[in-house]
Amino acid sequence: MAAWRAELVAHSGPNTLLWSDQAIALDITHAHPGGLAKLLAGKTTRLTELYREASARERAISLARVIRAKERELDRERGVPGSFLASGRATWTERRGPKASAPVFLRPCEVIPHDPSLTEFDVVATGELEFNPALRSFLEARLSMNVTGLTRPQLDEAMTAAKVPEPVRKRVLAVFENCDLGRYAPGMGDPSARRHALDDAAHAMEVWP
Repeated sequence: MAAWRAELVAHSGPNTLLWSDQAIALDITHAHPGGLAKLLAGKTTRLTELYREASARERAISLARVIRAKERELDRERGVPGSFLASGRATWTERRGPKASAPVFLRPCEVIPHDPSLTEFDVVATGELEFNPALRSFLEARLSMNVTGLTRPQLDEAMTAAKVPEPVRKRVLAVFENCDLGRYAPGMGDPSARRHALDDAAHAMEVWP
């Protein structure tokens, strides 16, 4: 299986939903707060609203051209979305190959030219936020069970059977508790609270054995 996977990666490249360091990406971590708030609210956002400093804006527009070309290629050849807004990051080390770095949550989007000269782009969310399906498949393969709809006691039992250390189990379960709380607690609607929850989730997965 390892040899087959290595050969597959050599021909098709790594899955950028698990090895996101290999993806062509626009980093919006330090984007302008006004533009970022607009984008996270699901509104069409100009690239220049996210990157207002001249050199950062030029780099972003250059990358957006490459991303747009890749979007069209994937749509034409495979009929799949080519771009996502990614939130949170889980990293772990495989016995072989590069260190994995997977986005935790994904929302399909498009980077659409605003003018024929490709000097401005609109970032448009085109779908709903979802748990990274590639990461879900990875977890299911590691745990040898379907993780969709898994309850916290079932997850704890599976982690115990997999000999996951108790401190790691507690941290993972605390993340799920926080996510459940976020569904009802009004304070979790604040972007900083959501970011803190995602940071907790990413850290829990970084220490996963």
